[in-house]
Amino acid sequence: MFESASNLAVPIISALASIGASVVSASVSVWASRRSGSQKLAEMREAWIDDLRNKLAEFVGTMHRIMNEADTSVTKEREMLLRQLNSDLMRTESYISMKVNHGEAVSQRLLDSMAQSRGCAAYISNGARDLVERAQLHLDEMQAISRLVMKSEWNRVKNDFIRPSKRILESQQSNLQRQLDQIPNSCAPFQPKGEIR
Repeated sequence: MFESASNLAVPIISALASIGASVVSASVSVWASRRSGSQKLAEMREAWIDDLRNKLAEFVGTMHRIMNEADTSVTKEREMLLRQLNSDLMRTESYISMKVNHGEAVSQRLLDSMAQSRGCAAYISNGARDLVERAQLHLDEMQAISRLVMKSEWNRVKNDFIRPSKRILESQQSNLQRQLDQIPNSCAPFQPKGEIR
């Protein structure tokens, strides 16, 4: 009788060990898959951040070229160059607009300051030199907000790996909003009441 019980225990223990090994193997596989997915997402976000940074720099550089060219004498070549630069500025603005989340306050402020800058550039190109100072205010705001957009995205990359608590996520959002509120809104005087962000 003892021999038949031990004969029965061996297959049961063997089956339990096999099930346990399968569960551990599946758990490790799921963990590795999630980790790999997080890593791929982080790599994509890093590429997105780099591309956005390059396009923002391109926008600022084009704005400065327009402001510099507006100082030169009026010629046919200059007019064509300014038209091309304004076209490039609009294309860059559209590209950036498609990349950012319009539902986030920081992104919306970025887009507002870019739109105001581009508007100033169009008028400056047609001789309104008095708008150069205003354009520079919008560019200063845009650059400050750009740093917040980048910081927000780096937080997302980091959060993909460390999986922070809800309290930490709320703290990150609160800090971002506080920093955004400290940046002077150069667009506020030029927006209709009720539209100020």
